[in-house]
Amino acid sequence: MIIGITGKAGCGKSTIAKALKERGLEVIYLDKLGHEALEEEREKLKKIFGKEIISKKRVNRSALAKIVFSDPGKLTELNGIIHPLIKKKAIDILSKSRRHVVIDGALLHQIGLDSYCDLVIFVDCPEEIALKRLVDRGVDKKRAISILKAQRSLTNCIKRSDYLITNDKSPTELIKRVLEILSANSVVI
Repeated sequence: MIIGITGKAGCGKSTIAKALKERGLEVIYLDKLGHEALEEEREKLKKIFGKEIISKKRVNRSALAKIVFSDPGKLTELNGIIHPLIKKKAIDILSKSRRHVVIDGALLHQIGLDSYCDLVIFVDCPEEIALKRLVDRGVDKKRAISILKAQRSLTNCIKRSDYLITNDKSPTELIKRVLEILSANSVVI
């Protein structure tokens, strides 16, 4: 079974993915695949977004984020380059997998990987909680606000998900709810 975990930044996707990985499920992290894709397209991105996004021959993700999260058009352009690569990488991993797999990613639907999932869980939380969690993780407050603002449209994906979990309680409660959902769908872990 392929399980998609999606939702806005700071709402608990990674907490769920980590807990499921600890229970033996394979996890595909779309952020990690995205970082790989950025490096593969480094020269193309440099031409489009400027040489200031390159530092020590690598993509400076902070510099790139500053550009794309302040301009929706540039974010769309970046996604048009990176999303197809992320999708291909994820499909390659899925094709080799022999067990339950979790796909962890805010942009699961936008990349088109939701159609590969047997089950999609959307994790949401109040924006002020997400902001606090991001800042607690070391994300600059201004950048965290721009990320959450850019991800507001993700709530449209709730309708395209099988389950919605509002994560406004403890991590233990969040994992308990996820395990209940998986159990109800005959996923034994």
